[in-house]
Amino acid sequence: EARRISRPPPPPPAASDNRQAQYRHRALVKACENIVAAGDGARHAVLNREAYSLARPELHLTEGEARGVLVPAFVAVAGASREAEAVRAVRDAFRARGAT
Repeated sequence: EARRISRPPPPPPAASDNRQAQYRHRALVKACENIVAAGDGARHAVLNREAYSLARPELHLTEGEARGVLVPAFVAVAGASREAEAVRAVRDAFRARGAT
């Protein structure tokens, strides 16, 4: 059973926000859902995949924005002792894509 995420993704964009903001929001929410749904042996791989996906230039997300959503989702299901692992995974994904 998945534990409750201690810090939810950002709120949905306001109706006046552009399509890019809505797309970014959906990408963040889906990434969190995938991390929470991943099994014990697959969580780190899913975190890596989602972080790398969110580092795509067309999303215009910063590393800090992604970290602020992915790390709490990962920690909520993997435990606080693995927080540093999650932070490194997000950092490494953004560096690999050349984003910051």
